[in-house]
Amino acid sequence: MTPVGKTAALLLACAVLLACAPSHAAAARLLVVPLSSESHISAFTALSTELETIGGHDIHMVVSQELLEASRAAAAARSPGHRHAYLTYPLRFDLFADDMARVGKANFIAAMFYGYRILAGLTESVIGDEKLLGQIRDLAPDLIVGDAVGAYGHWLGGKLGVPSVEFDVGTSSGMLHSGLWGGQLNPAYIPGPGTFYPSTGMTLRQRCVNAATIALTKAITYAHTNWGPIGGLSRRHGVARPGTGPSRPLLLLVNFDWALEPPRPVAPSTHFIGPLMPRPPAPLPEDIQQWLDGAAGDGGDGAAAEAAVTAALPVVYLSFGSSFLAPADVMPSIAALLAACAGRARLLLRMRPQERELLDAALAARGFSPDPQGWLVRERFPQNDVLGHPKVAAFVTQGGYLSVQEAAYHGVPIVGVPLTLGQGELVQRAQDEGRGLVVPKGALMSGEVGRLAAAVLQVAPWNSSFHGKAALTAARLKAHAVSPGQRAADLVAYALAVPRGSGSFLHTQGQDMTWYEVILLDVILVYLAALAVIWLGARAALRALLLPRRGGSGDGGRGAGRAAAAAGEGGQQGSHRKHE
Repeated sequence: MTPVGKTAALLLACAVLLACAPSHAAAARLLVVPLSSESHISAFTALSTELETIGGHDIHMVVSQELLEASRAAAAARSPGHRHAYLTYPLRFDLFADDMARVGKANFIAAMFYGYRILAGLTESVIGDEKLLGQIRDLAPDLIVGDAVGAYGHWLGGKLGVPSVEFDVGTSSGMLHSGLWGGQLNPAYIPGPGTFYPSTGMTLRQRCVNAATIALTKAITYAHTNWGPIGGLSRRHGVARPGTGPSRPLLLLVNFDWALEPPRPVAPSTHFIGPLMPRPPAPLPEDIQQWLDGAAGDGGDGAAAEAAVTAALPVVYLSFGSSFLAPADVMPSIAALLAACAGRARLLLRMRPQERELLDAALAARGFSPDPQGWLVRERFPQNDVLGHPKVAAFVTQGGYLSVQEAAYHGVPIVGVPLTLGQGELVQRAQDEGRGLVVPKGALMSGEVGRLAAAVLQVAPWNSSFHGKAALTAARLKAHAVSPGQRAADLVAYALAVPRGSGSFLHTQGQDMTWYEVILLDVILVYLAALAVIWLGARAALRALLLPRRGGSGDGGRGAGRAAAAAGEGGQQGSHRKHE
């Protein structure tokens, strides 16, 4: 074959291969809309950088003006060469500032009430900003990737007519999935929010309470979404409530793994892609690294030996997250923890200035001054990298989804101190699996100052059983052949390839039924009515069959009695006549 013929044959073969290759959705313009929270923005940045890197998509992120720099810093840390663009809006803190201060101290029911008002305020700042909506219309995105907690994909999709998927940064204890996405939250084996019952089996009494708790929670949620803050949003903006109507998103992508929470049924639209945030640790800042290594000291061999002993102690990392301030009532427990860990463990404390002032007051009241090598306080730590350090032996956490998944990925056991709604279920699961312990909020707030220290000193030692269980969970998380980023990119490509306007065809019919239809209450009432009709009919038939027979024998007896009485009277009259 001539060179020209060979070239032509090669080109023909390439054309055939390209024609036979599977088709993929082209790179698209994606509008990414996280809740205005540092933790949510961090998780969305992890997702968006994966979508940009793997899918080649054009990313436009909507963030509040207050968190713009934090968003850029998160993207730069995750992907230094990112091409993200940003649309900003002013966040109206006045809509929920008071509720933010109350929610950490509130009970379960009040926390739900405040939580829904906070959520409505956050959402109103986005969907009620006409300038922002105009910018989005001009952008003409191909797909919205919204925060499932704020239902931004649903609200913006309904107002702008753009298809969407939602991204669930955590799991919201399953109520989000069962309430909006057609999943089933079975009270027989799935603990309800706030019960903190074991996910490895409940007693009959616990299941009774659990069923009542789930019913109460669903009733409160129903009331809020129909007549409360969420219902108000729906009426104000002319969009159906989340989970209903034509604007509901096609898919729900969950930033979590079944290795970290109780397995349960989910709808076809729900996909657990795995945790996006954890990754191999990067080098730590120099001051943190030096503290972890331990200072050799300049006081001679004795000081060097003492520093070496101190540096060999297990390190406990404590953080209450970035969303809420830790209340003053928990500081005596932390002061007691510092005192109890002296010579047994060292502590890294992530605290904001307000929290540090409260802790200093609690230490002063206790009359204790920790050794500088025994604790280190910073307003911020690179949490993933700290948890990946080999000297970190335990993590005291409020139970947020990102914190729990990072600890699990690095095989670090946890001590859970849930302070508000939605922060207890994941740490309870860790306790059920033997990779952590839970210290209830009531114990922290009521003055049981030794409870936290006892839990930490039980979990932190290197020879504790908690480390083996944590290592097993880490191995499960890393066993997937496909990365969470690749799974997310594949699902977004699917959503883009689905014909526009085809509807949310992956949702279950149960989402369009009333609550009493879903739990078959109407069917149960029909069955009970049928049984009642059958029973009443059978009773009437038996009476009809048995009463004539009973009645005949009774009449005959009465007739015989009358005849005997008449005969007696006749005999007496005859006797009287004879005497006469």
